[in-house]
Amino acid sequence: RDNYTLLIRAVSMVGEATLTVNISIGDVNDNHPIIAQSFKAEVPEGRINAEVINLNATDKDLGSNADLMYFIVGYGSDKFDIDNDGVIRTSEPLEVGELYMLVVIVTDRGDIIRHRK
Repeated sequence: RDNYTLLIRAVSMVGEATLTVNISIGDVNDNHPIIAQSFKAEVPEGRINAEVINLNATDKDLGSNADLMYFIVGYGSDKFDIDNDGVIRTSEPLEVGELYMLVVIVTDRGDIIRHRK
């Protein structure tokens, strides 16, 4: 629950008064993005825009603290793209025998950025 209403009533010999206090609790960016599993993928040789894998990352925070961004780095990363949903696709034809060593970094958009490799 994110919002609470507190009703304060003060009573004295002279009279009484009431005050309503609204309390809003904001999310603290205290959770890292989570990638649920490790992956193995096979991609047909020579295809552009072939789906390699869908990472399905999540973050238990709320609002912008849970909005995720994805980045690919590493050897051969220029031959791949990743979209805002964590789907990795080929951006160039891949060749049998080539080596690709990719690292995917998932970050959230919170004030204190949390990430996972």
